[in-house]
Amino acid sequence: MSQDETSLTVRMTVPEIVAEYEAAVAEMREACSLLARAEARINAALTNNSQQWREVRLIEHHRSFDADRPDDAFERLRRNVWRQIVERTEVRRMLSTARTKELDTMLNDGDLPEVTLTAVQSLVGQFLTQLPELLTEAIQEVFNLLRPPGSKLKTNTELEIGERAIVPCLEVGDLWIRHSVNEHRSAGLRTLENVFTALDGKGQISREYYSRLETEIGKLSRDGDSRGETEYFEFRCCRNGNLHLRFKRLDLLKRLNEVAGGKTLRPAEVA
Repeated sequence: MSQDETSLTVRMTVPEIVAEYEAAVAEMREACSLLARAEARINAALTNNSQQWREVRLIEHHRSFDADRPDDAFERLRRNVWRQIVERTEVRRMLSTARTKELDTMLNDGDLPEVTLTAVQSLVGQFLTQLPELLTEAIQEVFNLLRPPGSKLKTNTELEIGERAIVPCLEVGDLWIRHSVNEHRSAGLRTLENVFTALDGKGQISREYYSRLETEIGKLSRDGDSRGETEYFEFRCCRNGNLHLRFKRLDLLKRLNEVAGGKTLRPAEVA
C-alpha cells in the first residue's frame, strides 16, 4: 500500500484535524472567559444583599443552548434581569397580593421591553403615580383577610377588624422544627405589615422581602414558647395552623377600618 492509501483522511488529515481542534478549543475558552466576565459584571451590578437575589446566567445548566440561535437564552436573561430590577426597586412591596400576581404574570409570560433606563423609570414611575390607589387596594385586601365573610373563626367579625384576629397561615405537621408561614400566605402578611407601616406615616414600602412578622414567627420553636411580637402586633402560633394576632396600635386599626369601609358595614343602631 502507498502512504496515501494508509493515511486517515476525512476531508483533512489527522494532523490537520488535531490542529483545528486545538484552535477551536482555544477560541471556545476565550469565548467562555469573555462570557464569564460579562456574567460577573452584571451580577456584581445586581448584588444588593437581598435574600431573594440569585445569579443570572446566559447559559443555565438545566436549559439547552444553541450557539447559532442564542435568542431564547437572551430572552431568559432579560426576564431574569427584569425580575432582579423589580426586587431592587422594591416595586413588589407596594402591591396587594392580586397586583403581585399580575406583575409575576407579566415578568414570566408578558411582553417585556428591553432593559433600558427609560423602560425601568417608566415602570417604577407608573407604580409611584398609583401609590394612593395601591394603598387603598392593599387596605381592602387586609380587611378581607382579617374578617373574611362566612368565617367560622369566632374571633373574626365581618363588620370590622377587632383588636384580635385569627389568620390561618402556618404550616402544619411534624416536618417543621420551627413555626413556618405557608408560602401562599407570606405575601398577605407582608401586605398587612406594609399597610400598618403606611398608616403610621413610615412609608408604604417595606425594606425587607419578608415581613418582620414572618421573620419573628420563624424564630419560634414548635416545641417551645409560641408567642412573639413586632412593632405593630403581638402574636401566638398554634399547631393547628392558626396565627392569633393582637393589634398593638388601635389608632391605626381604627383608620384601617374606616378606609376599608368597616363603618358602612355596621348596621345603624336603632334609636
